[in-house]
Order: sequence, then structure tokens, then C-alpha cells
Amino acid sequence: ACYKTHFEQTMVAKLLAGLSPKYEVAKVQMLTGAEIPDPVEAYNRL
Repeated sequence: ACYKTHFEQTMVAKLLAGLSPKYEVAKVQMLTGAEIPDPVEAYNRL
């Protein structure tokens, strides 16, 4: 479970890093939340 969580967080970080500036608000909200969302949730929030 720990590996999966770390892997998912890495994938979300890569997804967010590649976003255009128009998604900056959503990116900041996800990165400053209590926990980083899983990849599907992160994509759905965009």
C-alpha cells in the first residue's frame, strides 16, 4: 500500500507539473490540501 501511495503521488505531481498556467489555482489547491489526491481524483478536479 505504501508503494502504491508513493507511486500515485509521484504520478499526480508529474501531472500537475505539466499543466498550463491556466490550471494554477487547481494545482495549488491540490498541493496544499491535507493529502494529495489519487490520480483519477486529480484529473477529475481539473
